[in-house]
Amino acid sequence: MPDLTANAILPLSLGVGGVLLGGIALALPRLRRSHLPSALLLVGPLLFAALWYQAAARSEERLAAATPRADYRIELRDAGSMTVVTDRGRRIRLGTLGRPVAEADLTGVENDHIRTHDLNRKIIVRAKPDPSHNCHGWLFTGGRYWVAGDVVNDILADNQYTQIAIPSVGDLAVYRGARGEVVHTGVVQFAVGYILVESKWGPMGRYLHGPADQPFGGVCVYYRSPRSGHLLDGLRDDDHSADATR
Repeated sequence: MPDLTANAILPLSLGVGGVLLGGIALALPRLRRSHLPSALLLVGPLLFAALWYQAAARSEERLAAATPRADYRIELRDAGSMTVVTDRGRRIRLGTLGRPVAEADLTGVENDHIRTHDLNRKIIVRAKPDPSHNCHGWLFTGGRYWVAGDVVNDILADNQYTQIAIPSVGDLAVYRGARGEVVHTGVVQFAVGYILVESKWGPMGRYLHGPADQPFGGVCVYYRSPRSGHLLDGLRDDDHSADATR
């Protein structure tokens, strides 16, 4: 339902003004000889007001349909009992899910993101929504924990990642925002002629997509390390099916 205050005051004012002008026109002897001008003044603004109001309502409906829903909330707690470190011994904080999140809620938000960013025909589903980990957690913990974006630069520095221009399979795709902050990460899974990145979308599913075909924005920068795999120390000897190692 459109906002009456925001969208209806001006058209209603025009309608009322048109009625008043039409009444004045009908009262004047010269204009009374022809009812056409006064009828136009009477009906025209009312018709215009109705069309304006309908257009505003449709515009708000389209905006509501295009805006991703935020009907879930992720609550995390510190995984204090688990110690993982970078190759230089820096401890990395990990998060675990504090309360359950309904898969239906995540699926609804995921579908909204796909529709809003016009990604329906540009992505391949690799895994359904899983709130136990985010994109960084999929890469650096094998899909068992959440890793905050503000520690990704520490991991890149300590684990000998260097920026590269032309990626190969297994290299990292790091998406940076306007201030250089890390907003998303993935791993290159195909790099022959064109590039395909696999990434986990927050608590939502995991997708195979083109470098720009994801909902988090940012500029994609590629990184490579001489080490084997991307898992942090403390996890590298563990077997996990979601491991994004080379």
